[in-house]
Amino acid sequence: MEARRTALAALTRSPEAEAEAHRAYCAEQARRPYDCYLTGPQADAPAREAAQRARERTAHYLLNTRLQDQCAATHAPQRTPDNATGEASWSRRLQQMATRPLPDDALATPVGG
Repeated sequence: MEARRTALAALTRSPEAEAEAHRAYCAEQARRPYDCYLTGPQADAPAREAAQRARERTAHYLLNTRLQDQCAATHAPQRTPDNATGEASWSRRLQQMATRPLPDDALATPVGG
């Protein structure tokens, strides 16, 4: 759990989280009517809270996405050097097919016949 907390703390400072926090802050400032009686920290408190919530949501999303990507990469089929593209090499495939014994009925049927 400590590693998760550390990762979330780092991701809350990521550019993506900061951009989302900035958008939430601006949206909250635009949504609320300006109250001329509130000044200083009281006036900005709702916008700062919205920015912090957005920053945390984005950090959770980024962590979950990265963990899913890591899990998918870990469980992906292993690629061999001759099979680096994930497709069967035709020369290898033809060699395997050439060494297979033919069924008996294919041997009994004359060619052209």
